[in-house]
Amino acid sequence: MTELSVSSSESGDSSSNTNATQSLYANHDVPWLHNFMHNHHSNLVKTALFFCGLTLLFPLRIGLNGASFCLKRFKLDEEIFSVYVNRFHNAMEMGCMIAVTLGNIYVLSCGKFMEEISIVINWITFVFEIVLLFVFISGGQLGRLTLFYWSLVASTFIYGLNQVCAFRIGGKGIVYFMAAMPISGILTSIMQFSFTRLFGDRNVYDTDLLVIAFQLGVFIFISLITASVWTLAYLEQIVKNKNSNDKDVSNSNNCKNSDSGKIRVEQNSSDMKKIENGRKNDKKNCSFTANAISGMLMCIIGLGIIYAIYPAIAPGQLVTFQYVQKIEMVNMIISALPSLIIAIISETTKNGPDKPWTESNSFWHGFIVFVIIEVIVGIMFIISLHYKDTALSRAILRNPLMASFLTITYFVCHIIAIGVGFPGVEANSNGTVATVNLFLSLLVMNTFELLGEGYIVEYKKYSVRNWPTDGMTVSEALQFWIRKASFNAWLSLKSSVTTDVRKKLLESVT
Repeated sequence: MTELSVSSSESGDSSSNTNATQSLYANHDVPWLHNFMHNHHSNLVKTALFFCGLTLLFPLRIGLNGASFCLKRFKLDEEIFSVYVNRFHNAMEMGCMIAVTLGNIYVLSCGKFMEEISIVINWITFVFEIVLLFVFISGGQLGRLTLFYWSLVASTFIYGLNQVCAFRIGGKGIVYFMAAMPISGILTSIMQFSFTRLFGDRNVYDTDLLVIAFQLGVFIFISLITASVWTLAYLEQIVKNKNSNDKDVSNSNNCKNSDSGKIRVEQNSSDMKKIENGRKNDKKNCSFTANAISGMLMCIIGLGIIYAIYPAIAPGQLVTFQYVQKIEMVNMIISALPSLIIAIISETTKNGPDKPWTESNSFWHGFIVFVIIEVIVGIMFIISLHYKDTALSRAILRNPLMASFLTITYFVCHIIAIGVGFPGVEANSNGTVATVNLFLSLLVMNTFELLGEGYIVEYKKYSVRNWPTDGMTVSEALQFWIRKASFNAWLSLKSSVTTDVRKKLLESVT
């Protein structure tokens, strides 16, 4: 019997049974290092992907989840919290989307040297964490708000490129990347809660500056670990790719199932036929199927509408400012659980959402109910703001616990939807459809995010006494708000490119 080892640079998997003289890894002068790479390189790659996922959203954790602290550090009024969050988040997401678009163009047109590029990008990520810290603490009492703004945008551009690299070369190990992303939210919540408990007396400490500075310090340390582990893992992967005689096989189209690192070829013809049949069965569906539609809807709607509501409307407009921080802390912790559970299911069972949604695995289609719940809860939030005399409005606006529960429900539904939807689309189609799905999801998300900011800007211009839609029908009122939100969204998009962020923020609420 002949045994052929098939290496995959996409997944970083390696066979520990390969003879040392035929190792695909670098011939290190240090024997223990060679043995470590030979036996544990695949685990090192998984560790690198985990830390990369943990590091990825750090800029958003500062700009979005730390917004209430940043607002006070830069001496901005609490009343512009919603506008501040939307304005910063819009710019950051646009920076990420531009990077993802450019990254995809490069991958589709060339796609070479991805390991080398990813190493450089991870070190740039580390450098930008240091830049963010110095920018945030400098500038005296008022700080350097505009420089901080553009530093965050640049950081999200870098993490957009990092995301492309991770998905391009991560392969099956991407499950660890996805599982780590929400953990940064838990880490952020723990740090903010602990720090405010210890140094929350603003009469004694500059709490708002210190909590974000401490957070950035921790992020810098983690980013250094990430860049180091990633470099060690993928420098070795570069050597492995060069030494592999099966490189072309391992980098072929993603229609082949690479669950097995080896193909055993028997010498007799009957066994050869069995192997050939097994290869055919291992191939997943490479064309678009109806089974991918529900997954696409989960992604496009679930991710698409989330930032139209969260956090500017819910919790921003539903509770007083003192509750916002607490709700966001709890929300980040609870919302991390679905992604971890989904990753564990995918890793340990044969019925994960990353498998074709047919026969015994077709129950994943039913998870579209979470998108329906997300839409319904979002509509409830809007109704509560416009019809304040209704029982629904009173139940939400006068009850912080109910507002908190619904906000968490809204966010968790979106987490579940995309956690199931993204792997489901790829499992039921191919890489091209999955890429289109990602693009559409980001496009819808950015569109609704801009509309959400435009709506909040218009909403805050009026009071109950001078409500603009009094006497209008529901249809006329809806057209009014959509028209105004669209106009303000366009103004916001133009104002994203500015040399005076403070001035633009204050102008938006006057």
